[in-house]
Amino acid sequence: MSISQRLVVLIILSLSYISAFADNSTGNKNTLSTSSGDRHSIPVRSETLAKRLDRININAGGKVCYSRPDKLLLSRQDNDSVNKENYTATWMLIQNTATSHQIKLAWQLEQVEQAWPEGKMPVKADVNYILSQPDGTSKEVFLYQLPDDLMDNEAQQQWMQNIGCL
Repeated sequence: MSISQRLVVLIILSLSYISAFADNSTGNKNTLSTSSGDRHSIPVRSETLAKRLDRININAGGKVCYSRPDKLLLSRQDNDSVNKENYTATWMLIQNTATSHQIKLAWQLEQVEQAWPEGKMPVKADVNYILSQPDGTSKEVFLYQLPDDLMDNEAQQQWMQNIGCL
């Protein structure tokens, strides 16, 4: 075995020894444990948070919680089984209800998500937005920014439930 092959084997063995896995035995989903048993607290988002935080379903509207304005995504997917072939090129109007400022946003063919157009329509606290589509349907969106001091999933989920985002 050559020196480079030995080095690769050594690296693989080292990585497998120190690899981390989620510690579900205590029910604490915000902690990771190494194979040596050391516990390290890290921010880990649950599936529910990952699916709901920062995503605006343009077909549903309602209350949406977001971490930062630059993370907001507009999504035209209704569920987890997305059939992008059914999507067509289209557009959408976004209107700020406080100022009545309105922009037209293009959707590319088969595009499921796109970033909120922060440069054209800045996100403002305590302002609602109306999302209108070419077929005449409109949905109102209420945006709430997640406070920075919520450090773990449990606190974030509780806050989002209290607001009504979950």
